[in-house]
Amino acid sequence: MKMILLVWILCLASGMSAAKDSSNCEAAKQVAEQYIALDLLGEGTRANEKRDKLIDYRGRDAPGWDSFVLTNESRIESCKDSGKSADIVVTHKVHGTVYPADGVAISQLLSKPLRVDFTELRLNKTAQGWKIDSTTVYVPHVGVAAAKKIFK
Repeated sequence: MKMILLVWILCLASGMSAAKDSSNCEAAKQVAEQYIALDLLGEGTRANEKRDKLIDYRGRDAPGWDSFVLTNESRIESCKDSGKSADIVVTHKVHGTVYPADGVAISQLLSKPLRVDFTELRLNKTAQGWKIDSTTVYVPHVGVAAAKKIFK
């Protein structure tokens, strides 16, 4: 009887842990989804208060970019919870890298076949909620429609 009770308690405890892990990933994914949506709109190519609120810079300056990746689609592939942090893998279907200063036409990249790229964001649980660790912020991945509008 004691053995059955012990097994039951262990099963219950592991179920609670799995539920906690799942909710941590769900909360972290919400922040990552906001970041990805703003990124696709081209907000990673310029200062943006909404986007910056999602990132924990820890006293570091926000990075500046001289290029961006022309992206057809970005989505969350997976999430691994580590308690106070979560690692989120993002899949991107990309056309290529745009260097606006070089005058590369977006239309040239659109004729290229799509390739799949993966990036990883680490999110940390802070007193203000889940924040993206600034050291994992990647080169902006701008959607085609936004890129055409911003970089005519």
